[in-house]
Amino acid sequence: MSDGKIIHVKKFAGGRETPQEMHARVAWAGRRCAACKGPPAIRIKVFAPVAELVQRSPQLMGVLAARAGGNLPVVPTTAGNMLKTSDLCFCALCAPTAERVAAKGPSWAIVEIDRGPDPTNRVATGYRG
Repeated sequence: MSDGKIIHVKKFAGGRETPQEMHARVAWAGRRCAACKGPPAIRIKVFAPVAELVQRSPQLMGVLAARAGGNLPVVPTTAGNMLKTSDLCFCALCAPTAERVAAKGPSWAIVEIDRGPDPTNRVATGYRG
């Protein structure tokens, strides 16, 4: 637990890494940019409702099942069962283009963008009341 001290960003994890570096190491685990193979800055996941895909594109479900080794990558959510159709990382240079392309997808698809912690936010632990 915290002893009430505020930890400066430069001293995060004993000064070994920044919160952004830790997030990249843990959440993106050795992945590279899908476009240029650079270090990742964002991760974009695209989900589609299973019922919507059955109705609109059953052949796409077959392609996704073949890509995933015969099993469909179904993720249960509060909005119902979703099928993960895409999961890619992009570097800081390719990220704006990737976000624009992801935003132009079908209206029934859900796009999740993970940018990691904001580098301008201060990292503070504990409470000084």
